[in-house]
Amino acid sequence: MVWKAVLKLLNRERPGDATDLDWLVTDNDQPPGGKEGGQPIRMVVGVDFGTSFSKVVVGATQAHYAVPFERYAVGENPLLLPSALCVLPDVNECLLGTDPQGGVLYDNLKMPLIERNFSDEVQGRGAAFLALVLRHTRGWLFETHGSTYIGRKIQWFINVGVPTDSYDDEVLISTYRSIVQAAWRISVLPGPVTLSRARVYLTLDETKLDKLPARYADRLLPDDRISAFPEFSAQLAGYVRSPRRQDGLHAMVDVGGGTLDVTVFNVMQWDNEHVFPIFARQVAPLGARYLTEARLHALPKDADRAYSPFEDLPSDTAFRKKYGITRIQLEDTDELFRARVRDTVADTLQYTKQHRYPTAPQWDRTSTRYGEALPSFFTGGGVLSDFYATLLRGFEGRRPPFRLQGSPLPIPDDLKAPGMAANAYARLAVAYGLSFDPFDIGQIRRMSEIDDIHAEARPTDYRDRYIGSELT
Repeated sequence: MVWKAVLKLLNRERPGDATDLDWLVTDNDQPPGGKEGGQPIRMVVGVDFGTSFSKVVVGATQAHYAVPFERYAVGENPLLLPSALCVLPDVNECLLGTDPQGGVLYDNLKMPLIERNFSDEVQGRGAAFLALVLRHTRGWLFETHGSTYIGRKIQWFINVGVPTDSYDDEVLISTYRSIVQAAWRISVLPGPVTLSRARVYLTLDETKLDKLPARYADRLLPDDRISAFPEFSAQLAGYVRSPRRQDGLHAMVDVGGGTLDVTVFNVMQWDNEHVFPIFARQVAPLGARYLTEARLHALPKDADRAYSPFEDLPSDTAFRKKYGITRIQLEDTDELFRARVRDTVADTLQYTKQHRYPTAPQWDRTSTRYGEALPSFFTGGGVLSDFYATLLRGFEGRRPPFRLQGSPLPIPDDLKAPGMAANAYARLAVAYGLSFDPFDIGQIRRMSEIDDIHAEARPTDYRDRYIGSELT
């Protein structure tokens, strides 16, 4: 029965006449006017599937193209696609954007997966959303750069980012890859994107694919062309290839819409390959959405608590003005949330010092580099807000192991993102890193692969475990 449904979808003609925006829904996987058997070229689609926004960068030989989503974007940055799926009634067809157009809008597509909700509905919505993203990506590329690749046979690869905390979760990684595989198949086979199609391709017996007509079978991707990588390693792609790169211990604090992701790791080179051993990481539901909800929850009951999850955090001044509260009142409202964010960062650093890398030169009292700040990157959309920016800057003046020196990730020279503001790269870094060949992103050494070094074997200093007033 499932296979009959696939054949029915393949034989279905697209309704309506072609328009000048038909490329937005095209199932073509090769540029128009191309020749069969042309010289092959690799094209890597880097997908940052975010809680609030998703970003896409396509990596080619000479350039990495940031994909704009103007007609679906919210705000002034066209590179940010709201992670939302509109499902039209009756026809069950799916569309991008936040306008439900009389249908149902689903805007919580990623977090259920992170929380290990692998239901058919959750996976189906994710596959349908990513299928639309992939169709848009290829269509935009062919429309704007197609002439560059005429006569070439594009070999597609897809890399998707996963939270660092989830990289040890093989079931989640497998689910991510299955969703992306289903999304690709929906996107290259004829027919509209619907939730029913998503369910078909998520449960499709692989042996059935051998019966596809050749013109469709050639569009499918082998499983080894779909990969999942920790988001933090992808963010480092521009840094490790820049003159600013330095080996040794680093920290990264990524503030997204849903999560705060703190990672302490090494940057090193081994056999001409970038290697990133992860010493410690924590992922907590302390992103921008949760801060907004905590603030709104503290307001009087008659206050207007409506907000869009696709809008950036307002400045503290704008928030106080809107709700008529003082600076002291806002600070009191944020006190508990601020402590949780601060402690998440501090605990990760302290754990690294005590159990993972006690001899790091920045906090080893016998080292000439003792007291130096740990090179750090503050990334994600949340770090542009007053709350997170102020809190993270507070770590720059602390003593070891809590002293961080934050700096922006360098904007790569080969990134083609016209009109991108200088401070917007923090939100695009994951997608850029994912747009590299899977074998060139770097090797991750998972936390579980690195044994603890027990601090008890070293001389005890009570200050090692004491979080003093500088962090309160």
